[in-house]
Amino acid sequence: MSSRVYPIDWRDEFAQLAPYLGGSGGVIRVRYPGQRCAPSAFLSTLKSEYECKDDGSSWVSIRIDHAVYSVRYLSGIRDEFVRKMQVELPRPDNAGEAPASLDIFADVNVGGDINANISNITQNNYISGDNAALLSRNRDKWIRELCDRLERFLGDCHIMVIINHGNHADQDEFWRFIWQDRLEKLDKLLLVHMFDVADEGGVIHDLAPAPCLEFELPTALTPRTQQHAVEDLAQIIVRKFPKMSSAEAQVRADTLVRTHINNIARLHRQYAALEMQLGRAAG
Repeated sequence: MSSRVYPIDWRDEFAQLAPYLGGSGGVIRVRYPGQRCAPSAFLSTLKSEYECKDDGSSWVSIRIDHAVYSVRYLSGIRDEFVRKMQVELPRPDNAGEAPASLDIFADVNVGGDINANISNITQNNYISGDNAALLSRNRDKWIRELCDRLERFLGDCHIMVIINHGNHADQDEFWRFIWQDRLEKLDKLLLVHMFDVADEGGVIHDLAPAPCLEFELPTALTPRTQQHAVEDLAQIIVRKFPKMSSAEAQVRADTLVRTHINNIARLHRQYAALEMQLGRAAG
């Protein structure tokens, strides 16, 4: 199970997300105007809220982000699904094996005997990228196998797929080959699409689905959400440092929030720094 991450406010947003965090499938689009909204912290909290349950079911999430090399291409996305679901799938038909021989020590003059024994040699024959039709058939085959296995997984488990913000070209393979006519048919799948509205060159892919729920992350705290943030942060501090009094935690939380009400990302960074400081002091 993932380590627990508790939200600092975002109460309105998570109230809207409640049915989906409870197991409903659907499509959610989260808009955010730049990094001041702390989108990374929001995703960490969302992942924790989704995965950290004690109901005996399997709750997993997958984040697809072009900035993360391991899931930049379709093969990496496949491997991530397999890893998170803890299943085995047939190897994609992009490589074959054949027995082979190997010549060693050819035309070598030495002053004594040479004994060499090499056996069980396997030659890997990789399909050339020049054969577009064959590559397309192989890709469609493993995607179909993956989606069939995912549908069975969703019979008694839960999975959330997060598509982080990216440009049209970076996300084209996912929407075109994995989502369209594949994942979009799985009613129990939860898809969260992050979109940075501050990206002037950003555009929602034409194959991206219409959302069941859409909202925008705030860049600053209002008087109401400021109070929520203080309450949440004080509880987080006491939970992390149980020897600290509630009064001291309240003061520390209030100071942090008041100092950073106009930059939610900085609030999260400063709390992380405070946690490290308190941790060192506690030994």
